[in-house]
Amino acid sequence: MAKILTKSPYFIQSSIANLDSCILKLYIYDALQTTNRPIEATYELKATAVNNSVTFEVGELIGDYLDSDFDGTYETDVRWVDYTITQTISGIQGTVSSFTQHYAVRGYSYFDEGANYDSVSGLLTASNYKQKLSTETIDIPFNTNKVSDYDVCNVGGGVTNVTVGNSNSSTNQIDYVTVPANCSHVDFNLDAGGTETLYIENVSECKHTPYRFTFLNKEGVLEDVWMFKRSQLSTEVKSKEYMNNQINGSSFYSTNNHQFRKINISSKEKLSVNSGFVREEENETFKQLISSEKVWVKFESQILPVNIKSESMEFKTRLNDKLINYSLDIEFAFNKINTVR
Repeated sequence: MAKILTKSPYFIQSSIANLDSCILKLYIYDALQTTNRPIEATYELKATAVNNSVTFEVGELIGDYLDSDFDGTYETDVRWVDYTITQTISGIQGTVSSFTQHYAVRGYSYFDEGANYDSVSGLLTASNYKQKLSTETIDIPFNTNKVSDYDVCNVGGGVTNVTVGNSNSSTNQIDYVTVPANCSHVDFNLDAGGTETLYIENVSECKHTPYRFTFLNKEGVLEDVWMFKRSQLSTEVKSKEYMNNQINGSSFYSTNNHQFRKINISSKEKLSVNSGFVREEENETFKQLISSEKVWVKFESQILPVNIKSESMEFKTRLNDKLINYSLDIEFAFNKINTVR
């Protein structure tokens, strides 16, 4: 069972000698796999063969059924994707194939990873190294299809082992482990053998206000990144202006009235933040952060949506730059003056 990343193309192909055409029936649903599959196909597609081969691209179609929101609870929107193929060979329509079953998330792959990429990793963060505020917990995403159990270090010493159970519920294909404050690492033991370790650096910051950003990463799951150093809040106001007729019935006007008045006033707040010194291993995390379609910040005890306005980033290395710090310009994704109607 493969994981489909719907923000990149996903190809379903059928090839056989003397193939005329194919019918693809695509079933997209949530809850229990197979049990909750709809009777009628979500999409039914037909294509004529070229050189005895048919290829369907279904990434965008599946992606229409996925969305991701964040209110402080770490959950991933997952959909089951089942499909059948019916081939017509030499003018004769064959029988319907058995179901092929996958699951889908709103992630993407890189060009150099090839078509229909599915990571072998059980750990779903951008890197295996993270910084966090020492007094805070952190939630780490992992693939329950590939992780058998994990070990979380205890603050007082030793580890707690947690077994990962198999489930046919869509919501349980991706899970999160809440790592306690001051924990230094988590070991994820894979079904296929081997261990993946996430290393955690607990940072204390007494001068600046740290901000936690949560973003939808490349794997289609929620990931945190902390910005520890200098920050600056600003407001940008936009409006239109008109000249008011101030003359009253007796041809007088008041010097207290505005001759030029503002209308359609809107404002947005912006936040400039700095990461503080980070390791080179976190470059991929920042690459995925500025590429994310959805980002949230914990700001004054609220989870608020933001957009990353920084559209380019020069990635630094220890060899060339010694100490690595990243700066980002953030815009809150709503008008400060409430205009929701």
